[in-house]
Order: sequence, then structure tokens, then C-alpha cells
Amino acid sequence: MEKHRLSGSMFYLAGPIDDVSDRGRGWRQDIKPFLWDLGIGVLCPVEKALIDSVNEDDAYFDEINRLKQTGQYQEAHEKMRPLAADDYRMVDKADALILYIDKNAHMCGSYHENCMAAYQRKPVIVCCPEGIDAIPNWVFSVCRHEMFFDSWENVKEFVKLMCFVDNPPTYNRWRFFDADIIFGRNK
Repeated sequence: MEKHRLSGSMFYLAGPIDDVSDRGRGWRQDIKPFLWDLGIGVLCPVEKALIDSVNEDDAYFDEINRLKQTGQYQEAHEKMRPLAADDYRMVDKADALILYIDKNAHMCGSYHENCMAAYQRKPVIVCCPEGIDAIPNWVFSVCRHEMFFDSWENVKEFVKLMCFVDNPPTYNRWRFFDADIIFGRNK
């Protein structure tokens, strides 16, 4: 693999989990090999790399829903807190975020993760297959429209551009670090 400016960086994959049949695994499984082949690490909320993180399987969410349905709201709150804390930590650690917008799913956590990344001035790459004009207005307010795409192929082309093109557009979001300086390899 050719070394490039995003080698060793990490991307967080934000998108719906609660209201989609595959709990958001499908698109994440599709994009991960592409990123890995570029030497980009993946921080994924449905397959967490955190040690001792919450196991977000169907049984976990079924239990939360059961708690809510039986009026055990404090218990549901306590069960959700570590899940959200894990996801927030991954957003903090990420160098960039890929946000998948599914207009047919409620995306409460994903939009919050998007805002967290945007407030941290991180690049947020948005994919909305329903079209760029279907992206919610609020996302336009906190993210750069130049990083909005209507297909995964266009997302991949943009990521490759950021990896390999000379003098890529930064949109006042991308900040590229010199790992040799950071890790003292050029003494």
C-alpha cells in the first residue's frame, strides 16, 4: 500500500442503527475494506474496537425496549449510557467522520455524533442516496456541502482524492499531520 496523507488516520462511521433492519451493519461492512485498503482505521459503533465495550446485539436493544415498555426508564437510561459514552469516545478519537443518512430511519444518535465532529472542526463526509437535496438543513448548517455525496462510489472517490491528490481542498476542515515529526522519526 502506498503511503499517503491519510495513512494511519481513523474514520468514525455514523449512521442509523435503531430503525434499520440490519442494525446498520450492511453499509459499514461494505465501506470498511475500502478504508482499510487505504491504511485508514475504522471506528465502528456496531463492531467496537474499544476494550470492554458494550455488546450491542439484538438482545441488548430488546432489553432496553422491554425496560421502556414496562416503565423502567431509569434502568433503560443506565443501560444506554455506556453505549453512548463508547460512541462519543470514538467520535473524539476519530480524524474524520463518515455520516450515512437514511431518510427512512430516525437517526438521533447519528446526528448528535455529526454535530460533535463538526463542532470539533473535523471533516464530515456525508452520503445520502436519496440525493444531496434530501440532506437535512441542519446538516448544511454545520458541515461543508463540498463533502456531501449521493453514492458510495462518490464518497470513495473523494476519500482517494484526499489521500493522493497534490494540494487537496481542505474546506477549512482537513488538517494533515506529519507522523514522522509526531513520533520523532526524523531526528
